[in-house]
Parts: sequence; C-alpha cells; structure tokens
Amino acid sequence: MLGKFRPKAKANPTHSGGKSLLTRKLPLNKRNGLIFIAIFAVVGASLLVITRAATSPVAFEPETGALAAGATSVANANASGGRVLAFAGAATPAPTPPPVAGVYGAGVGIDGKANVPIGEYTMAIKFKASTSSALQGVRFTQRFGPVYSGGNGGTMTVQLRPDNGAGQPHASTVLATMSFSPGNYASHTEIYDLKTFPSPPNLTAGTIYYVVFSNGSDTSNYISVNNAYNEAPTTPRQPRFPDSDFAVMQTAGGSWSFRTVSSYTPVVDLVYANGAIDGQCYYESMNEQYANISGTGGRIRENMLVSGGNKTVKGVYARVRRTSGTSPLILTLKDSAGNAVNSVSVPSTSVPVSSPGSAASGAVWVGGTFSTPATLSSGSRYSLELSTASGTTYSTWPIRARGNPQQYNSFRFSDGVFEYATTGTNWTRGYYDPYQVNMQMYFTLN
Repeated sequence: MLGKFRPKAKANPTHSGGKSLLTRKLPLNKRNGLIFIAIFAVVGASLLVITRAATSPVAFEPETGALAAGATSVANANASGGRVLAFAGAATPAPTPPPVAGVYGAGVGIDGKANVPIGEYTMAIKFKASTSSALQGVRFTQRFGPVYSGGNGGTMTVQLRPDNGAGQPHASTVLATMSFSPGNYASHTEIYDLKTFPSPPNLTAGTIYYVVFSNGSDTSNYISVNNAYNEAPTTPRQPRFPDSDFAVMQTAGGSWSFRTVSSYTPVVDLVYANGAIDGQCYYESMNEQYANISGTGGRIRENMLVSGGNKTVKGVYARVRRTSGTSPLILTLKDSAGNAVNSVSVPSTSVPVSSPGSAASGAVWVGGTFSTPATLSSGSRYSLELSTASGTTYSTWPIRARGNPQQYNSFRFSDGVFEYATTGTNWTRGYYDPYQVNMQMYFTLN
C-alpha cells in the first residue's frame, strides 16, 4: 500500500509534497535574473554536456551550494552539490497548442509532484487526440534517486493502446511500442526528453488513446514517472481538461483505476507529425514561494499579452487560500493603463482559513461571472489583479511549466506571467524563469 507522501526516509510514499525536488529555495527578491548556461542531453544512460549562450533556458538547478552557472561537465556540476535536469533533442520553436474551448488562462491548479513507480505498477496516461496525424513520440518526466528508482533502472516499455470500450486501455491491441534502458542515478534527478516510436501510429481526432508505461513486474530495477498532484481533487480535476479526456491511471495486475481518487494530472507532451502537441507541461507547485494578498502592500497579478485573436470573457476564477480576516477577495480585470475593465467579488466565507506554504495549504478555486462580458483584444496587454482590504490576508502561489521553451512543449499559458507587488505599484516578475511561471487562474469564454 503506497502512502501519501514520498520523503526519502520511507520506502513507499507516492509524491514529494510541497517542496520542489529540483529547485533551490530562494527568497522572492533573489530568484530574479539567475542565468544558467549549460544544458544536458541524454545519450543512453549517460549525460552529454552542451554549453549554450547565457540566454539558454534553465538546465541545472542545485539544491544546495552555489549555483553552477558555469558547469562544463557532469563531474563539475555534481561537485557543486546539485542535480541534473536533462532536455534531449535539437532546439525547435514551440508550436501553438490546440485551443481549448471555454477557457483562457492556465486553468491548472497544482499542490505538488506525484510519482508512480513503474514495475510495482503499470501506469497509463489517458488522452483525447486533438488532431488526425501520426504520433511521433512522447515526452514525460523520468524520476530517479533514492526511493524513486532502484537497481539498474530496468527496461521501460512505452506503448500506445486504444480504448477497450469500457474506459480502460485495450488489453491486447497495441498501436505502437518502444523500449529503452533509462539507467539509474544515485542522486535525485529528473529527465524530460522525447521518446519516439519507431513506427509512428496514425491517430484520429476526437478519439481516446492511452500511453502505457510498464517494466514487467520488476520492483528491484525500476524508475518512476512523475505527474502533478492535487491534495483535494475537484471535479473536474483541472478546469482546462475534462476528466474523461485526460487522466492518470494505474494497475498492479488487476483492473485499471484512476490514480489516488483522481488526484494526479499527467505532465506529458504528445508530439504529432503535423506539429500539433497534446498534453500539458505544468509540473511544479511553487507553494513555498507563495505571495500574500493584503491591502496595498500585498497584491498579485497575471500580466497578459493577448495572442491568437480577440477573446470575449464572461467570468474569472483563481485558486487561493485565506490566512485571516473577513474582507472579500477582489478579482479585477485591468487594461494596459491600469483601468478596471470588470471585476468579481468573492466573499471570505468561500475561502477556508488554512496555513500557507505546503501541499496541504487548502487552496480552492473561487471567482464568478462579470456583470457584462469583456473583450480582450489580440495584441493588447491586460492584467488580472487579486486584492483585498488591509486586515485580511489571502495568498496563492505560481505554478511552473516543465520543459525548454525552445523545444517541443504542450500547453502552458504563454500569454501571461505571474507578478507580485509588496509596495504600491512596484510589480516584480516572479522567480528565475518567469516565462514558465503563471498564476493558477483562468477566464471563461463567452
């Protein structure tokens, strides 16, 4: 029986909780402007270091010690007390993900990371194809380190299977398969590289498929696959995805079940030959870096530059929790000049009181419908600002997308960026890689 959390001291917990296992915790005012110049590509079970310009995306993130911005070898990087995050494949401009009807914004809420050990379990990612094209490959998070992997890492088999007519992967029909030996790492490591099918299968838009991960029944030589986690899952699990179209499932040899009462969300890129990509790449809940909302000295916003055509929005929602006080939370849509376009007031009783900074911080989705719909013009800048009166404190935290923005990536809200203000209108972009960090929010479309 797997426990809820996966601390190093236990053999069978299932997720890493609030603290990111790949990021060093830094104060808010020191997470900006950090530059990393090494990226790593996976070659078999070894790592090849490739130096890049200083504008290259984050690739190596130490948990302790000095930042290894000048790492030029694996030995050099490891000596700095850190771990390797690997991206494989040539840099490719990220295509625009398929539009999702009814939602504009991230539309994803995360409390932590979550793993499934492959060998003890067979895992499947359920998804609905958005396009008719050949599925070239799958990018997913391979998780290594004490508890998360063992032995030589085993042999991972990844298959694409159709639905069996009862909402489960077909037992005998396999549309495509690949196998690889991931190797193993003594330190905590994640690799997020593209694994391609030797014979890419043709998929049909609107059809349910399953990516199935297996390792026989080897519980000594294995790795884990990481997903996103919600402490208190909602229906739908994520506002952006219908539960029937996107889910994590598992089996230990019997029937398939949704992972931990539907609390897991896949983190996956499903890469098609026609350039489309299904899935979503939000993987990290930065809940230890929460921002308070209180009076003029504590506000947050999603700063947005609208793309892909005009958007008519009729309501807005954000994922927050409350520390104290009884004043309402105000969600305000503002134009580029800072003028209020529309707003929603949420009573304090809709947000339970809880303690911030952990996976169990009690965040909930709240919001409502605007008095009149508003049009967001493509090419124009807007912001969604969260505020409340002095004497009341709410908080929220950003979520971070997985992957290198110069490579294949599935959905993330690239129109927006998370910002916070501690004094007046002194807005600061959140953290060291703001292009990957968003508020847990969304607008409903008219």
